[in-house]
Amino acid sequence: MSDISSVKGGHGGVYVEDKFVVRSALLVEMLVGKHNKQGHGCLAFTKTNVAVMLVPPLEFSYRTKRVGAGEEPGQQELFVTGHFMQLVPRDGSAKTPRWVFDEERAEYTAMNKHAYKIACAKAAAAVGREKFTPRVLSFLRSVK
Repeated sequence: MSDISSVKGGHGGVYVEDKFVVRSALLVEMLVGKHNKQGHGCLAFTKTNVAVMLVPPLEFSYRTKRVGAGEEPGQQELFVTGHFMQLVPRDGSAKTPRWVFDEERAEYTAMNKHAYKIACAKAAAAVGREKFTPRVLSFLRSVK
């Protein structure tokens, strides 16, 4: 996890924004995994059985309005921006399953993509066979 840094309002001003980033996949899983009722850890499934996984970094921004002494607390907001990857099964076609990353929203290095694939394969193994066809399980076993 990064240090908390001031984005806005560090030198006075009405609006204050602080930011920190969670870069650990384990910490992301701890934050959201217990609330995931559609999968395992950070892995969930769409109605078409596309596996979707929340991956780091998660960027947290805390925004508030500075108030004077004796005033009611100002408006406070916590924003979280995350990244998602998908495993599209493509069952019923001659094509193999494929990984999808939102390349328009962020740049992912080959090393990051590989780490995300490994994390997805581990989460898929924990989910078990009920959500994945043998073809997809074979595809996931090839991730090393």
